[in-house]
Amino acid sequence: MIDKTIVFLALINMLQNAGVSQTGPFYPIEAEKKGVPRIYLGFIIGLFAVVYIISSVITGKNLKRIGRPRGLKFGLMLIVI
Repeated sequence: MIDKTIVFLALINMLQNAGVSQTGPFYPIEAEKKGVPRIYLGFIIGLFAVVYIISSVITGKNLKRIGRPRGLKFGLMLIVI
């Protein structure tokens, strides 16, 4: 059961990353048309990386206490959310 959950969460993570990479070339053009300042584009796109780093730190610090399978599930859940 745990292996299926981890595989499922990893698949969701992969699909989310694919979705972000698909919008990368088009998002800045559309955002400028809507009036979003260029400075905010970097913040919007970079927010995913910040959440990734924060979730890695939180999961890494608690990994020994919660166990590896739970840590993988928790980290992937934070990224997916």
